[in-house]
Amino acid sequence: MAKHIRTCCFIDCYRGSLPVKINYEYKLIEIIKNLITNLYVTHFISGMEIGFEQLIAEIVVKLKGKHPNITLEGVLPYEDFTIEWNEDQRDKYYSLMEKIDKETLLQYHYTKDSIKNRNSYMINKSKYVVLLYNNTREFYDLVLYTRSNKKALFIIEPDTLNIKPKIKVFK
Repeated sequence: MAKHIRTCCFIDCYRGSLPVKINYEYKLIEIIKNLITNLYVTHFISGMEIGFEQLIAEIVVKLKGKHPNITLEGVLPYEDFTIEWNEDQRDKYYSLMEKIDKETLLQYHYTKDSIKNRNSYMINKSKYVVLLYNNTREFYDLVLYTRSNKKALFIIEPDTLNIKPKIKVFK
């Protein structure tokens, strides 16, 4: 069985602050537990972007205590990915990177398609793709790419963290 069969990646297409009125960590824990229990996901991939993607990585690290068979891969689009982040953001990032199972660096230098390449890599390595929704060109391009590669797609609405029912899963 190919390794990607039990792999899920998380991609943030939202690029905004998540509303504080919702307990995101609790809801995301439930989503990840569901992936582990019902879909037998054992490998998670995060692009390690500030916000949603790092929160997912933190949750997976926490869940490893109860689910020792799960692993986490952090994918960096280019070497200086964090250069424009402030010190606290970089400290959090490096602390989290120390706890992951695998670090993948895709290229040494920034190019305008670095993030697109990172997202393609994560989708190609996964059976399940979870996108935090935003009505952008990037989001629709990722949906089309995911569908064309016959991956199961889950779309999460940022205002509620509910799985979007109209486009729940594509196979």
